Amino acid sequence: MLQRMAMTAQMAATGFPIGDIVIRPARREEATAIADLHLKVWRATYAGIAPQAVFDALDEAARRVRWEAVMADEESQRRVLVAEDGGALVALAVVCAPTEAAFGDRAEARWVYVDEGFKGRGLGRRLMGALARPAGDWGYGGVALGAVVGNDAAVRFSDAPGGCGIGSYGDPGPIWKSQNVVFAWDDLGNLMAL
Repeated sequence: MLQRMAMTAQMAATGFPIGDIVIRPARREEATAIADLHLKVWRATYAGIAPQAVFDALDEAARRVRWEAVMADEESQRRVLVAEDGGALVALAVVCAPTEAAFGDRAEARWVYVDEGFKGRGLGRRLMGALARPAGDWGYGGVALGAVVGNDAAVRFSDAPGGCGIGSYGDPGPIWKSQNVVFAWDDLGNLMAL
């Protein structure tokens, strides 16, 4: 137990290494790099799922404006994590207060995106595990993730140990009205161990 607590304290201070990849809190000045990664992974993920009008609207400029706002906002219940490999950002994830009733009393995991070249290494699971710490610190008993219907990779990802489907919701937009399924992990200790 003491060893795990020491490891958790070290992770909070310096990041969590996975081989040469380090998961750490994002820095405000990384908004542009985060926006670029988000756009790249989002486009690959939603090709054939999202309408072309959404791709046209959510271009580089729109993503950068959004991430600059997110990184400038010092919301007390939002943590942005990134995974870095050799100085390049290769994954990102956010935990925050729930934005939909379907999440119940769980924190919400958002924007869990892993660069195509780094998928299959357990990085998404490690990011989810890292999100569990702030969720617990804020008093949440679990973490939930919404996945757009048709995003089969996200649905498979939700099979991570301890995860289960708990419902669905419709995202009203503003640009794309999508249907989403919700997966939850209600044992934060188990989630942190991923």
